[in-house]
Amino acid sequence: SSLFNYQQRPDYTRTLAKASAGIEWNADFDELWGVFPFEVNLVRIPRRSSAFEQFLLTSNDVVLANSYTDHLIMGARFNITRNTQLMPGRQHRRDWFYRISAEWMGYGGVLGPKQKDPGSGEVYRTLGDIRYAEYLKLDLDGRHYLKLHDRSTLAFRLALGAAKPFGNLPVMPFETSFFTGGANSIRAWRARSLGPGSYYSTTNNFDRIGEARLEANVELRFKMFGYLEGALFTDAGNIWYLQDNPARPGSQLAADRFLSEIAIGTGIGARLNFDFFIVRFDLGLQTKDPSLPQGQRWIFEPHDDLYSTRFGQKLNLNLGIGYPF
Repeated sequence: SSLFNYQQRPDYTRTLAKASAGIEWNADFDELWGVFPFEVNLVRIPRRSSAFEQFLLTSNDVVLANSYTDHLIMGARFNITRNTQLMPGRQHRRDWFYRISAEWMGYGGVLGPKQKDPGSGEVYRTLGDIRYAEYLKLDLDGRHYLKLHDRSTLAFRLALGAAKPFGNLPVMPFETSFFTGGANSIRAWRARSLGPGSYYSTTNNFDRIGEARLEANVELRFKMFGYLEGALFTDAGNIWYLQDNPARPGSQLAADRFLSEIAIGTGIGARLNFDFFIVRFDLGLQTKDPSLPQGQRWIFEPHDDLYSTRFGQKLNLNLGIGYPF
């Protein structure tokens, strides 16, 4: 498979080229295995505006700066997917879905000539004068569907992930880092606008990424009339860095505080189910915002003027195709 993506924004122009070669096979009716020994992802940024250059400089954020440089991602991927809903003639009340994906990128950092960064003194290897990333990544996604009766279903989802950069590039590439928010995640926040951890910023550039993710969702789906279906949902989770990032205080995963940094969004949904595809509208409310100080994170708690926002700013409307999970 191959993919090419071109992005032109006021801040920068970016191209992304991706190629993958491997094999997938059905181990059973409901189980799919995949092994991809060759994957390559080339990110080029031929243009960055002067204002964006200044923003990267003044942010003093190594992770952010490295995310907007040319880089190469290459390595191998392995995945297993099981979905009991695919079993022929299955009519059980309970169904399960899980996906396990593992990536090893960099091939041990032994390819290409060495170069030295004149500013930081870092020594790294390049291919075609482009620095390549090295990391290990594990991503788990599990779902359970409980059919209450003919007109309603309760759906649960738990997603866990961790990634560790090392060697040739000390940070995770932007494209393969974890993020949360958006139509298939914590729907009260826009994609890449939540976290990491309790990090707070007065500006939002939709650049929030992390090296670890914890996310849980529960949704009650029910038929109404005709093609129309309804839903009530609660989403919870966040992302974190595994290592300290001084430019984003509160972003590191810590055992003594990560539970208090779980964001919670609640909401309602409407879906048009035409059998062959579903058009989905979900309205999420930011019920608990971990970026606010302790004692002000829940929507019903009093807020200082600095952190006070209008009720409408805590709502986010999502448009999606298909169920979120």
